[in-house]
Amino acid sequence: MIIDYTPKLDFCDVLLVPCYSELDSRSQVSLVRTFNNFKWSPYKINCIPIFAANMHKIGTLKVAKELSKLGLMTCLSKHISVSDMNNFLHSEENLSSFFSAETSGKFFDSIAFSTGSKEEDISRLFSLMTAFPQVKIICIDVANGYRSSFLKFIADFRKDFKDHIIIAGNVVTSDQACKIIDSGADIVKVGIGSGSVCSTRNVTGVGYPQLSAVLEMQESVHNCGGFLMSDGGCQVPGDIAKAFAANADFVMLGGMLSGHNECVHEGTDDPCSFYGMSSYHAMETHYGSIAEYRSSEGKVVTVSAKGSISNTIQEILGGIRSACTYINC
Repeated sequence: MIIDYTPKLDFCDVLLVPCYSELDSRSQVSLVRTFNNFKWSPYKINCIPIFAANMHKIGTLKVAKELSKLGLMTCLSKHISVSDMNNFLHSEENLSSFFSAETSGKFFDSIAFSTGSKEEDISRLFSLMTAFPQVKIICIDVANGYRSSFLKFIADFRKDFKDHIIIAGNVVTSDQACKIIDSGADIVKVGIGSGSVCSTRNVTGVGYPQLSAVLEMQESVHNCGGFLMSDGGCQVPGDIAKAFAANADFVMLGGMLSGHNECVHEGTDDPCSFYGMSSYHAMETHYGSIAEYRSSEGKVVTVSAKGSISNTIQEILGGIRSACTYINC
């Protein structure tokens, strides 16, 4: 074992220092960014660079609908199917009040289809991409981005989807992040064990403090032509501001978006039940059982009901704008 004695930091360990600012009001701050120089994809993203996580009770179509109105992005749950998409798009509510030609385009521009490495996940993704070619972003999401097969997996996807923006992860070190970018990803997802319903650090002893992971990786990721998405560890709006200050290009949120009215897939869902995607509950719900050779690395929690997600998003964005006025950003 090699021990690194240099301090490693989480978001709670630091504060942003204010400085002289020429901004007099939050209203002067624009949070929208345009990303159009990806290493592999010719497409562009124009958004507030915050993504809802592709967790089953976070990356719902209802969440995506609301976030698209506000300029944010959503990585849809990898368990959403073509029929789920069609039922949602053709529901009476959406046909009558939301999906005009303009809003429909905005919606498709603000979502990513997600996949794991299981055969059924890949099959579902290919069906979705065939049915909805308007979607330009694919999120390849695995718990352990260090597997040797993962790089080939990304490269194979790049061959099949030459123009799409590909997000892939998760890792917490620069060397593997750059290998992921070089294999065909445009955005690398950073974070292991930092999620609010993730127990990887307790179960395996593996992980990395989230802020230090972003700080230490961002230069290498940018130098190899990639973009960095900080995934996990944000508990309050100030944590998101710190992730951006550490030079993350995108921030992914899970727990902060849980418990809202839109965190459901159908009427019988409980929006206040929130679980990690490597938990026993997730594996039994979505795959029928848990393999005998593995353990749970997630938990199920019940969160307080928070009402409409749009109210929380406005609070988050207001906090980030306020941070910008303190640091003249």
